[in-house]
Parts: sequence; structure tokens; C-alpha cells
Amino acid sequence: MKKLLLTLLTLLAWAGVHAAEVSVTFDFSKTDANGKVYGFIPSTNYIDDNATISEGEVSILIKKNGGNGARFYNSNPVTFRLNNKGSITITAPSTLKKVVLDGSGLNAIKTANGYDGNGTWTAAQGQDITSLTLTNSEKTTGNKPSNITLILNKLTVTYEAPGAPAPDPVDAGLSFGDVTEFTCDINEGFTAPELTKDTTAPVSYSSSNTAVASVDPTTGAITLYGLGTTTITATTEATEGFLAGSASYTLKVTDKNMPYVGLITDCDWTLHDPTGNNIWMWSNGTSLTEAALIGSCIDFGTLNALETTATATSPVIDLTNYWDADLTFRHSTDGGFNGNMAQFAKLYVKPEGGEFEPVAIHDQLPADDGGSKNFVTASVSLSKYAGKKIEARFEISNQGDNAGEWRINRFIVKAKPIVAGTVEAEIPSDAPATYYNLQGQPVAAPSHGYFIMVQANKATKIYVK
Repeated sequence: MKKLLLTLLTLLAWAGVHAAEVSVTFDFSKTDANGKVYGFIPSTNYIDDNATISEGEVSILIKKNGGNGARFYNSNPVTFRLNNKGSITITAPSTLKKVVLDGSGLNAIKTANGYDGNGTWTAAQGQDITSLTLTNSEKTTGNKPSNITLILNKLTVTYEAPGAPAPDPVDAGLSFGDVTEFTCDINEGFTAPELTKDTTAPVSYSSSNTAVASVDPTTGAITLYGLGTTTITATTEATEGFLAGSASYTLKVTDKNMPYVGLITDCDWTLHDPTGNNIWMWSNGTSLTEAALIGSCIDFGTLNALETTATATSPVIDLTNYWDADLTFRHSTDGGFNGNMAQFAKLYVKPEGGEFEPVAIHDQLPADDGGSKNFVTASVSLSKYAGKKIEARFEISNQGDNAGEWRINRFIVKAKPIVAGTVEAEIPSDAPATYYNLQGQPVAAPSHGYFIMVQANKATKIYVK
């Protein structure tokens, strides 16, 4: 839609240019009161060399160039005839835009830049000339010259109106298309999307994070260097007809071989219950059930007749230096939701500075059939929140007729870190860091090999001797 709008604006701008043009027509078939056409009596005689005829502010210089030249021929109606080698030079008071010849023998004109061979010459974009010469070239058939006479009934000249105000510049029309977010694997490379533009100005490309990817400033070709996210921007400077322009896309560079590292395994929850009846609580478990965070709408007397919503909110989960993340948790129910658990038990995620957004888990809910409260595992991608701080929230609702119980445990967030680089390191005994092997498993005392060190929420790939 954006591209269509830009195109329409461009067309409107060009329409404004054409509205400031003047067209003049030489009609060679009309004679004046004295029987003359542009001051010449139609006959079989040729016009003198270097003769000039005019219409309005446009003139035509007629030259023989060693040939017979031209004449106004009384062929009922009168026509202007330009013979072999002859030429006409059309001069306008300002920039020529188009010349249209009406007649026959139009292919006799020597090929000129912008002439289509069928009677029309059109100025190229940006071409600024006030004079144009068209020549009847000598054609050859075999080894003999073949003369073709250019016979014209009319000749129309269109030129830019002198002193016409320049049209307002329009949008440069830069676009990388409808898709502006891309993900690629560092092991496979990346082909940049094609840039389209309306402007004639050259394009300059830049990358916001050259540690992730650099871009050729002229061609836009991408070279990958590390994991993370960068914004690639194309810009053009303003020209006489176009405004300065820019377009950008986001590139996320990942590594399919990079392991996940653990960030959170269970946590302290902030519980909110507008009724004060402990709808959410932590249970240490019994011989029949595991320890879990429990959201329950049962055993609260008159609560079952109320409509209420209670929440359990996680602490802030910092994904700032991670490019991918997953959340897994296990949950069960006692079957008291009457088959409507998806309506009453929900998960939300809130990015820092944003609002809580629903996360679809309806296809991963435990069987709400009054069974044995067996736990099932749900898995949620947090990829869209990579690079941000988030909170997770479980919500349970009571609508007065359900008495369901939702048990949740083993809440785990794992993420793939943005690795700063590979360094050779000695591990001090008091280093405040967590270490993982390349399979994402925690390592208490790394030695002899490659590991991921997460320290101050920054990950580094290290080699330990």
C-alpha cells in the first residue's frame, strides 16, 4: 500500500510538470489568404537553404546538407516534404519535452536518441535541450542509395513553459518491501532484500551494529560477524525532484549450534487476589501431589458465587543480552473447570514499558476431565522478547460456576546468549559467573575446552586450558 501511494504521488508530481508545458503545432496543410504556407508558395521548387519557418515561439531551420532539401508540395492538401540528406532543426524557448511528426516516411529520420522510428521523439528524464535536429538519412538497398522522402502533414512541438515554477519534490520512494524483519543463521550467510526507489539519487547503506553485520555502503551486500540484532538503513540525498529518503530493515543473526543456558528455574511470585481468599498460593506438595504454585477457585465459601480474576506474576526476567529464549513449565488440573479451562486459565507476558500480552497455551493445557492431576509440560517461545526485560503472569478467573484448580511448577526460562567472542581465560576461584558447556548444561568447574560464561548478564565463549 505504501509503495502504491508513493507511486501515485510521483505520478501527480509529473502531472504537475506536464501541466506547465506548452504545445505548438505546425499545420502544413493550411494556406493563408495569399495561398502561402509559412511564407512559401507550394510548388515543385525547393526551399532555399537555411530557410526558417516559425509558429509561436518555436522555429524550424531547414537545411539541404548537400541534398535537394525541402519543399511545400501542393498535393491537395499541401504537405511538407524533406528529401534525402535534408534536416530540420527545431528550436524552442525552453526545454524540449516531445516532438510528434504526423505523416509518412517516418522511418527516414536518422536514428536519434529518444526517437522511436515512428514519428515521436521524447526527452529522456533529466535531459535539458532547447534544440533538436532531425535528418533524413540516406538509406541503402544493396549497393545503391534508396531515397525515402519524409512527408509531413503536421509537426507538434511540446516544451516546458518558460519561467514555470519547478514542481514540489516528492517522496524518494525507498522501500525494502513489506517484510522488514529478517532472521538468519551465522553459519549460512544472508542475502539482503532488494531495495526499490523512485529517486534518481545514489543510495548509501549503513549498519547500526557492525559487530553483528556490516553492509557495503554502495551495494547493500551483507557480511555477518556475530550474533545479535542490527538495523540496516538505506538513505538518499534530496534532489531537484525528490526529497531525501530512507528505508530500513532489522536483521537478527542467530546460531543454530549455540546452546540454551538456564536463566530461571522456578522463582518467587507476586500474588494478587482481589478477594483476599488466597486464590493463588504455594504448596509444598503431599504424598499425592508435587509442590506447585496453585491457583484455585474452590473451598472459599461464597467465593464460588463471585466473579473475580487473580494473578501470579514473576520477577523481571532479563533477556537483554540474549537473542532467543524459551519458557517451559509443567501444569495440571483437577478437572473442575467443566471443560472450559482455556477460558479461565491464561498466561501473559509483558515487555518492559509495554502491556501484558496473551500467550497461546490453549493447545497445551492438561486434560480437564477430573482425572489424577497428572502434570503435562507446556513450552512457549519467547523469541519475540529477545533483547528485552519481561515479566510472566499466570491468571485464573472465577465466573461463579467453575471450581477449577490449576497447579504450576518447574517454571524454567532458557535463552541463547549473544556471545561477545572467544577468549582464552583462566577461571578465578571467586569469579561471580555461571558456566555452561556447549550443550547448554551447567558446569560447576570448567576445565580444558570451550564453555559459555555468563557474567553480569553478558555471555562470552571462553577456552579454558
